[in-house]
Amino acid sequence: MITEGIICTRCGKLIELINTEDIGDEEYGLEYTFKCNHCGAIYECTEVAEKYKKDYPFYENEEENIWQRQIEPDIMNGHCINCGGNVSVSNNFMLSDYDETITDEKDDKMNFVLNQCPNCGMQEVRWDTSETEKKDYPYWHNER
Repeated sequence: MITEGIICTRCGKLIELINTEDIGDEEYGLEYTFKCNHCGAIYECTEVAEKYKKDYPFYENEEENIWQRQIEPDIMNGHCINCGGNVSVSNNFMLSDYDETITDEKDDKMNFVLNQCPNCGMQEVRWDTSETEKKDYPYWHNER
C-alpha cells in the first residue's frame, strides 16, 4: 500500500500513518493504522498478502492507479481508502458492543466495517470520533 496522500473520508484532510503491523497470516499482509489529526477518525486497513495481489487489477500498476483514490470526503463510506474502488458497508456497530469498559455513551465510538474491496482486496474498518474526543479536533469546532 502506498501510504502517502490518503485523505480522510470524513473531512478531506490528509491522514497520517501511525502504525504498521504484519498480520502474519497466509491470506493477509500488513495492517496499516491511520489517524486524521483534523477530525480524529481512525482507519484500520488490512491488505491482501503479496501472493494474492496478482488477483486484483489495482496492483497491475499500483503507482499509476493511485490517482483513482478519493480526493473529496465520502462520509457515506462508499470508496476504498487504498484504491478508490466502490465498496459498501458490511457492518457497523459501537465500540461498547464488544468493550464492556465503555460505560459512558460520550466515550463510545461507531465503526464502519467495509466489505472487501473488489479492486484491491483491502479490508477496512473506520472508527468515528467519540463525543468526548471531539473537543480535541478542529473539524468539530466549525474549522472545516
